[in-house]
Amino acid sequence: MSQFLQKFTQGLKMGSNLFQHRLSQQRMFLTNQFWRQNQNQQQQSSEITQVVNNQEQNFQRDQQRKGFNYWIAGLVPLFLFLEDQRRKKEQINCFWGKNNLKKNRITGRIASTEYNANDPIEDRHVCKQLKNIDAYVCAVFDGHGGWSLSEYASKLLIDEIDLQLDQLKKKEYKNEEQYISEAITKAYEYIEISFYELAIQGKIARPFNVGSCALVTLIKDDKVYAANIGDCKGVIISENGKEFQARKINHKQNANSKKEQDRLKKTFPSDQDIVICKRNNQSACYVKGRLMPTRAFGDYHLKIKDHFKGKGQFNGPYITAKPEIQVHQLKKEDKYIVMASDGLWDEMNKATIAKIAYENKNDKSKIVSSLLSSALQHAADEKKLTLKQLGDIPAGERRSLHDDITIVCVELDKQSN
Repeated sequence: MSQFLQKFTQGLKMGSNLFQHRLSQQRMFLTNQFWRQNQNQQQQSSEITQVVNNQEQNFQRDQQRKGFNYWIAGLVPLFLFLEDQRRKKEQINCFWGKNNLKKNRITGRIASTEYNANDPIEDRHVCKQLKNIDAYVCAVFDGHGGWSLSEYASKLLIDEIDLQLDQLKKKEYKNEEQYISEAITKAYEYIEISFYELAIQGKIARPFNVGSCALVTLIKDDKVYAANIGDCKGVIISENGKEFQARKINHKQNANSKKEQDRLKKTFPSDQDIVICKRNNQSACYVKGRLMPTRAFGDYHLKIKDHFKGKGQFNGPYITAKPEIQVHQLKKEDKYIVMASDGLWDEMNKATIAKIAYENKNDKSKIVSSLLSSALQHAADEKKLTLKQLGDIPAGERRSLHDDITIVCVELDKQSN
């Protein structure tokens, strides 16, 4: 335990020095001291978590006095070590206080859940109030090839968006939409570059094959900024008479999409294997036969020649981490935003989600739990199993029956005029 705390202290010192380093040297991470998963430390994870929580609070207060709010960066590898310990079971998290909902404030608006098929779960999600503009953000991350990059992005991306909003000069942009969109784009770029710095140090499992999709929604006044890479999806749920309707806030970016297939074939005409659909199944298509998402963090084996192990000449990068950003105008009829990893969308469409939301209207936690149970019931029915039989299958083994499922529900009451 003393050795662990010694390394923890080293990490805090690294975080303290990170601010100057990241400004002067492209803000690359040098911290990798905690990338360990030995069994003894796992057994002590509960005790360690308490130590971490206490140290984080003290360290954050110290850094805030210096005007530097990015303290958590130096602790990322420690979080990567601890996080899978608390993600074995379904959990529903709600921020209560509906009667006190205020425009542009996150308090009381969020209900969320995660359910794992993988062992450990590779999905992540996070919601935070921004400090540099009056707005809040929710994000869903769907990892593949491991959980490390989705965990990394969940700890840093929203804080990086907030930091970019502070650093960019708003007056240099034509309007607020352009200013916010640029901050989001730069934050995505930072996650992509900084994680690569960790990957090339060789302390991350499958460093050039791990990746993560990401869907971010930034909500300010009567506008929703949806920034997406990959196949997570979100919808705005609106009231229409005696029913709810759903309209999508982003496009799904994977190789099953005819639009994405056409784009890739046009961009890489000499790569005859740019899209491979396995077993002639148009719902199982992959970029270079390897990856379904066409945008994602990581997956450097499809972006950088030195890490490409395929046959033939490398003409990439074949995928990108640059987000597609859409801005949506909220209306008074809009009730909720539902965001989810593709584990939910594999089991239901937006019309079903709107129906379930209507059946549980005025209770976002019930919307989330009902969506999850309905998705699992559908997966069980597809395999001719009962819901209990499906749940009894150990995590890891049940990945062949359904994917990790993450759902975030944002209540929009009083958000728009």
